[in-house]
Amino acid sequence: MHTVKDTVDGLAMGNWDRLARYTDTMGPDYDYSKVTNGHIDSRGHMDDIGKLPWHPTFSQGSTYGDPSSKNFISLGGVWEGNNYRPSVQMINNGNGKGLSTYMLRAEPNSKILTPIPMNRAVFNNLIK
Repeated sequence: MHTVKDTVDGLAMGNWDRLARYTDTMGPDYDYSKVTNGHIDSRGHMDDIGKLPWHPTFSQGSTYGDPSSKNFISLGGVWEGNNYRPSVQMINNGNGKGLSTYMLRAEPNSKILTPIPMNRAVFNNLIK
């Protein structure tokens, strides 16, 4: 069984295609194993619970972007109403690339807000 950590490590080594053949719950930017009926709205849109760190709007609503989650990998951005504020960590990791294009296509009524400065306590936990 592959974990998100295996997937993150595999992507770092350029092995996404090989990993994808062996994981039926992992999409290119979403962990579908986290989705339940309560996480899908009337339009069929899934909430952020399974978004992976390289999803354009990866957020703290994801089990992987919430510092208090046992699955925490990387600090996600936050949704403020319909507007999205990426984390500085996302921008520094290059995950902000394509964000404006994605937002125009998938969230046309939303704005991108200035990134969140990284919280010192979160940073200290990351470097332990």
